[in-house]
Amino acid sequence: MLTFILSLLEDDGQKEIIARLYEEHKKMMKHVAWQILQQEDLSEDAVHDAFIAISDNIESIGEPDSIKTASYVIKSAKSRAINLMKKTRGESLGFVTDIETAEDEQTL
Repeated sequence: MLTFILSLLEDDGQKEIIARLYEEHKKMMKHVAWQILQQEDLSEDAVHDAFIAISDNIESIGEPDSIKTASYVIKSAKSRAINLMKKTRGESLGFVTDIETAEDEQTL
């Protein structure tokens, strides 16, 4: 996962920041995601998505070991986990996503 995210960045300084963030916060991020999703693979997906989003906003990241940065990355993982939960829960409950199918069901 880290190798892919680092490949998205061109600046060596940014790569170093992401690597430090990954090493310092990945366990907590995964724990937060697991608390929401209760599945190992989905938790890893949420953390991966969070790191991609973080790498897109790397300019706004302060010191990797600051409380503000820790809060930011944890919130990012939580947000991605919630989004993933909504997506997977909706699919597992069989929510209708096709408008034509919904209209057909209303006429029954």
